[in-house]
Amino acid sequence: MRSAPAAALALALLVAGAGPASGQEAGPEPAGESRGTPWDVSFGVYGFDPPDDDAYASAILRADRGALHLEARYQYEDLDSASFFVGRNFVWADELSVLVVPMIGAVAGDTDGVAPGLEYDLAWKALEWYGESEYVYDLHDADDSFFYTWNELTLAPAEWLRFGLVAQRTRVFEQELTLDRGLLLGLAYGSLWLDLYLFNPDQDDAYVGVALGFGG
Repeated sequence: MRSAPAAALALALLVAGAGPASGQEAGPEPAGESRGTPWDVSFGVYGFDPPDDDAYASAILRADRGALHLEARYQYEDLDSASFFVGRNFVWADELSVLVVPMIGAVAGDTDGVAPGLEYDLAWKALEWYGESEYVYDLHDADDSFFYTWNELTLAPAEWLRFGLVAQRTRVFEQELTLDRGLLLGLAYGSLWLDLYLFNPDQDDAYVGVALGFGG
């Protein structure tokens, strides 16, 4: 989710510690450059009303400073569960802007596990493709391990407006479909943003979601 999996690759990149800092073109990062870089913080609360289940809310807090990416989530992988991630920002700025963030995280609560993940954002003119994926290795039962993904493909005709398609795979609630897909409408005012979702509009059990937050 945003305003909002390659596990082996994510781990290798984090261990190698090589790559561009956030907001810079690809190339070696000068030593100590991030010391004077301010933190970039964003926060969002997401509410969903799935069919045949109780409505619930989840929250995501992100903080970036140079190449460093930190993230905390609640009720994202499962209800009554929290997760914490650390990752590295890789940015290539050209006519096509690319952001790739390999991460590794831990999940605790109703689900306990380790979660390698990957976030990416590709933007070209008014088009943008954002996605985040992770694989949760359940520490108590390997059969409960799970792959989660969220993707948005949007067009932004104005700074305050974007619309497009959204898809997600989740296990927070029981459902018949492997992948929920739907429509997205996003509004923004300064650093504040509001997203509205309609999932599975072609099904009898369509459901809605709403998100409110600040930051990028």
